[in-house]
Amino acid sequence: MKKLLFFIATFLFVYQSSQAQTAKGDQTLGIDLGFTYSKSNQYQVNPYDNSSGTSNGKTTNFSIGPNYSYFIANNLDIGASLQYSSYSSNNTADIFTNLTKQRDHSYGGDIFLRKYFMYANKIGIRTGAYVGYSRQNTQLTYTPDASINNYNAKTDNYLAGVNLALVYYPSKCLGVSLNLANLEYLHAKTDATTQGHNSSDNIIFNYVNDGLGASIFYVFGPKK
Repeated sequence: MKKLLFFIATFLFVYQSSQAQTAKGDQTLGIDLGFTYSKSNQYQVNPYDNSSGTSNGKTTNFSIGPNYSYFIANNLDIGASLQYSSYSSNNTADIFTNLTKQRDHSYGGDIFLRKYFMYANKIGIRTGAYVGYSRQNTQLTYTPDASINNYNAKTDNYLAGVNLALVYYPSKCLGVSLNLANLEYLHAKTDATTQGHNSSDNIIFNYVNDGLGASIFYVFGPKK
């Protein structure tokens, strides 16, 4: 009986502790960060005319934005985030497309509802659904002899998905998270200057190896 009471008391203590940063009434304010970089060097052969050449490229993708959430119940928060992202790709002329440069800039935001599964007040898993919108500007630049293909477009992105993240609290009022996986439905409507209009529907799955996405946030509330 004593062992059973001890086990129950220990369980209740751990469970109560796990509510310390994720209890009803708590709030978080933080910043989302994302970054990927890649470099390529490849030898290409065009089978249509037997031409060949070396293509070198560098690609950088960066994103940043604030986020806020409020815990409407223990281990359950609702919130919103804003985001700005920038994508750039520079290449020596690709012998297949003659594309030399791509620039993308986008801004948008989303609202979310997330559930936390915490252990011992320190580490756990966070998952939930979100819906959002973003506006993207795209510019493609080709070699001078293919400049007729230069492309400028504006795209409206409507998205909904489910996210999975690892959460860690190094202190009572500070938390960090790392994206593990993301499943998203994306509806895009594009208006190009010379190529007209088009729309697309996509299902996208990303996981941690696709790039580093992290968040740092401050926890505050009535019990802090």
